[in-house]
Amino acid sequence: MKDNIFTQDYNEKFEFNELVASVFDDMIERSIPFYDEILNIAIFFILQDLNSKNANLDSKEVIESSIIYDLGCSTGNLLLKLIESLKTDSKNSQDFIESSKRENSKNHNFEDSKTQPKKLQNLELIGIDNSPAMLTRARLKAKAMSANIEFKNADFLSFNFKKADIICAFYTLQFVRPLQRQDLIKKIYDALKSGGVFLFAEKVITTDSKLESQMISLYYEYKKKQGYTQGEIYKKREALENVLVPYSVAENISLLKTAGFTHIEILFKWVNFTLFFAKK
Repeated sequence: MKDNIFTQDYNEKFEFNELVASVFDDMIERSIPFYDEILNIAIFFILQDLNSKNANLDSKEVIESSIIYDLGCSTGNLLLKLIESLKTDSKNSQDFIESSKRENSKNHNFEDSKTQPKKLQNLELIGIDNSPAMLTRARLKAKAMSANIEFKNADFLSFNFKKADIICAFYTLQFVRPLQRQDLIKKIYDALKSGGVFLFAEKVITTDSKLESQMISLYYEYKKKQGYTQGEIYKKREALENVLVPYSVAENISLLKTAGFTHIEILFKWVNFTLFFAKK
């Protein structure tokens, strides 16, 4: 459904209610520059992490369960795209196995090709969101894909995490109150296994007021090209004021370092949208 929420009178603060959930996928595709590319970059690094856990195993070994959380999962886009990528990756792996079998390879001890690849057998995907309307759509999309994802209606600020390999938060921290943000980052750090990865994307600001104005202008030009009117852009900005509170790149990195992360990288940046990588 097309996002036309702000073509009408909208005098409330922005929230992820039924109205927003009904158009969310269109809204985020048209509001976040390079949205699909950012998800694809994140998934590449997730797959690299999963593959590294399998690299030194023979066919009879059972790997420890890998747990991936998506905080503020909304309608489940990241985890669903990850499932698609895993299935494609697994199919390619099985094609290679079958080809090698036909050549009577003596260097591999292959399992039956009908057996599900270990990385799918031992992968636990958990999406957390505090919006029931968003989760309803996430579950419907997962059901349509026969995707085994657990979606939880919970506040991740008080959530009891299992030890995780990867935690993701895409355009989520910016909606967490500034006074709670450091505590959340520390909670994420503590929930990760040693070597675990925190991948998150944020809208960011700069401390240079002139540059900030220019960045905003460029972003609004982008939104106009996506079909949003000046009126819609203004109304949404008003609705998001004091709801979405972005930090600078430096402030986000400071949060990560204070929590204990030592290896921090920026994987992608377009003007005021940034994808961060942090490793425990």
